[in-house]
Amino acid sequence: MPPVRPSVERLRRRTAHACEICRLRKTRCDGRNPCQTCVQNEEDCVYHEAPVLGKSKTDVVLETLLDLRAEISRLSTAVAVRNEADDTSSVGSARRAADRRDELPASIPNNHTSASEDLLRWHIFDDTPELREGFKNVYELENRRPAVPFRSTAVYPFIPADHRDRLVDAFQRNVNFWYPVLSLDTVVGLVGVLWEHTPAQTCRACLAQLVMAVGFACLDVERAHPDSYAGEASWGGATADPIGRTYFESANRLLFLALAENSVEAMLCLFYVGVYYGYLQRPIQAAFFLTATAAKCQTLLRYSKATLPAADAECLNRVFWACFILESDMVVELRKLPQSGSSAIESSVDLPSRYQTHRDERTSERSTLYFLACISIRRLLNRIHGLLYLDRAPDPDPDVSVMLELDRQLDEWHAVLPPQLKFSRTDWAERLTDPHQAFLRQRYLAAKSVIFRPAFNRVAECDARGYHFERDSPTVLAAVNCIDAALYHMLGLRGFCHTVFVDTWICALSMTGVALVLLVTVRSPSLKFYAEMAGPAQLATYLKTLEDTLESFTRASPDKSPTVGQCCATIAYVRQRVRDG
Repeated sequence: MPPVRPSVERLRRRTAHACEICRLRKTRCDGRNPCQTCVQNEEDCVYHEAPVLGKSKTDVVLETLLDLRAEISRLSTAVAVRNEADDTSSVGSARRAADRRDELPASIPNNHTSASEDLLRWHIFDDTPELREGFKNVYELENRRPAVPFRSTAVYPFIPADHRDRLVDAFQRNVNFWYPVLSLDTVVGLVGVLWEHTPAQTCRACLAQLVMAVGFACLDVERAHPDSYAGEASWGGATADPIGRTYFESANRLLFLALAENSVEAMLCLFYVGVYYGYLQRPIQAAFFLTATAAKCQTLLRYSKATLPAADAECLNRVFWACFILESDMVVELRKLPQSGSSAIESSVDLPSRYQTHRDERTSERSTLYFLACISIRRLLNRIHGLLYLDRAPDPDPDVSVMLELDRQLDEWHAVLPPQLKFSRTDWAERLTDPHQAFLRQRYLAAKSVIFRPAFNRVAECDARGYHFERDSPTVLAAVNCIDAALYHMLGLRGFCHTVFVDTWICALSMTGVALVLLVTVRSPSLKFYAEMAGPAQLATYLKTLEDTLESFTRASPDKSPTVGQCCATIAYVRQRVRDG
């Protein structure tokens, strides 16, 4: 017997308002005029007030909640207007642009399907089993690596003052610019700790040595990639890594203090260990320490923030948002990683405000503006993943209007960027010299490609099953937006320090996804016109340049990631298939 399908409109068993006859007789009333009971008894059906048709108590409660939400939204707008009048600075404007509390939670679900590995499940790759079988699980690939070697003997390095100043400058213009969590006073105090030949076993000493280790790493990246920095980035003509690793090893011997202690300095120690493992292209270890940082940060936010000095409270907020960005970047590609829960409370954590991180006030402000821009686009990207990439039955006809709305929000993000960080959208091939504008442009293009990928996926899946779209259909036009953004994202990749230091591993996986998109474009009957206009040979040339760029990124790290190697091999395979048409 076939299952009984529920009716589209569920009949209510009880109405919210009964007629006078049914009310007096205490009989069931269906709320109609006349009601069924009065029709059967040939009675005059009279309502004391106008009947409420099809509206239950649940509907009334829902309407009340919606009215309350509208009132809250109105009050929030009024508060925002008042704040705008109070704060007309660049940082204040950027904070308002990043503070989108009325939108969906900025969280990435663990069952999302936007990882680069997920693209290989598309049916259009059914006839290339060697591509699927050759791409190993990223977690297993990374987890088989040997542990980072540490020397058993305790060595505490000591370097001249002028060298130490160079390291602090490298740290300040790189890591403490991208993630400006340390105040200038804190940095100066940490430099004083380093003057001690045998510093005490404290979290502060551990933190000072980690700052030196990260500074050495920054110098190595700048040396390997001259685009990163126009000034002097060498260390006596040789790599700075051996001394940097010595500082890192020395700090690791004090790391037990940071794990046990619940303080701002302990939290910062865990944060910079995670950042350093990111430089070593060790995503599993980096994720562990960043998650531990976020957990300690949330504990301090809930229990200790009210009693902390203002500078420490601001540092706490900034570490939270730095972990939010870095953790989200990793979860996109390693979706089964346990998350810290930051996304559950992100709407209640204050955004970065005025904070002196550098000697030059303008540099401090620019750093904060850059940080706010990175936060806001990461939150938007997380909402995109939550809306479009849940692991559920695929939508047979993805709603292009939803993609266009998300694209409009992305354009809004660009519109409110401060002038010193805003990039042009009229010439995507422009070679930007400002590394911060270039990094934000890469984020923008990645977001646009992800927004329109469901349409691209729909076209590819239909083509694999023999169903083709017209060239001017809305779905194909949306898919072309995905290809455009992906291609420009690939062409804009350069060896800026922020990309190489933190994002090499993630960037390699993202660019593998771009390469797969181009391979589908060449093979798809509905999208092949795009590849023919660009030229398969030209696309293959772009992919070769991409290979060389990613391989150059690995030169800066003393520890080579097998994931990056696998990505380069996959891109090389795709390049050959694209060239052959």
